[in-house]
Amino acid sequence: MARPVVRAVFALLVVETGAVSADLQHELAGLGHEALAGGFAPNFWSGLFAGWLIALIAWLVEASDAAIGRFVVIAVLSFVVGLASFDHSIASAAETMTTMFSGDAGVGELLGWLAAVTLGNVVGGVFIVAVMNYGQVRSR
Repeated sequence: MARPVVRAVFALLVVETGAVSADLQHELAGLGHEALAGGFAPNFWSGLFAGWLIALIAWLVEASDAAIGRFVVIAVLSFVVGLASFDHSIASAAETMTTMFSGDAGVGELLGWLAAVTLGNVVGGVFIVAVMNYGQVRSR
């Protein structure tokens, strides 16, 4: 529960204080606005792919023996999530909350986005774990 609060406090500080430049505040709010712009279905599918990739990261990190291998897996797949602008309920929360606190979006929009993305994250994560588990236990 502490992590969402930290993101909300960060977003509130971005909007209400001079801690970051106006350009950075505008950029964060713009990213949040882009994330919130989609409807339920696009946000769900974006969340599904992000959830799939994040769960794949966790799976591959556990499979790796070397620290450098773990680092590369995390760096590359996290980069793909960001490069493809996939929405993740945790990773994208600060920018969407910044948009809400700046007045460009309402609480309802944020909660609708959060519901769609979280559902997509869960479905994507569960899917990849189920496929991997099935692959390990199926009889040949």
